[in-house]
Amino acid sequence: DKYVFRSVTPADKDLILKMVNEGFLKSCPHSRTFNMTPDTFRVTIYPDALKNQYSRIVIEKESGKVIGFRLYSISHRDQTKDIPTYDVDPEAMTEDVIHYLTRILAVQKQMIWELKPSVNKLLRQELTFIEPEHQRNGIGSKFISLLNLDELKKEQVDGIQSEATSHSNQQMLTKLGYVKLSEAQPEDYVRADGTTVKLPDETTSLKLFYKAL
Repeated sequence: DKYVFRSVTPADKDLILKMVNEGFLKSCPHSRTFNMTPDTFRVTIYPDALKNQYSRIVIEKESGKVIGFRLYSISHRDQTKDIPTYDVDPEAMTEDVIHYLTRILAVQKQMIWELKPSVNKLLRQELTFIEPEHQRNGIGSKFISLLNLDELKKEQVDGIQSEATSHSNQQMLTKLGYVKLSEAQPEDYVRADGTTVKLPDETTSLKLFYKAL
């Protein structure tokens, strides 16, 4: 009752980018571990992705302030059909950011097609952020419950995919019936120079989750 949820629109692009830079990068265990900053993770949100009917913004009723968002995309086995949600400037990325995006995140994203050979179309959770003081209030679960499963089935979506980067999100997905398919391994957190990166909280690795429709 404390929150209002609405669909994301292209007009929300600047607000979402601000929340990515000022909130997401400072709170996500993996972005903190790999020193992702607005200077090294220069992200562009594509306008078409903001038209996705499943993406949501959440507003605190009392203040009227936007305190979080979740962006979804539709992903196909035939990736020529995909509309990108966001892009990152490769010239700005440090070795740490490249390591995370290519060796950990991208690998787990693509594992779905190998682990689920009968799946051809997915709803993929892309970027999510909730202000820390509003976390653990059921907002993440509400984002999921607002999904129109009948509509997804009509669109021949086989399931929902999420690469969970925090322990709390991993726990929530498990409680909601998502199945862990894969996870990054300890060696994925070793840099080219042999040093090990350590996550700042109880998170142990990025994990790939899936729920069939």
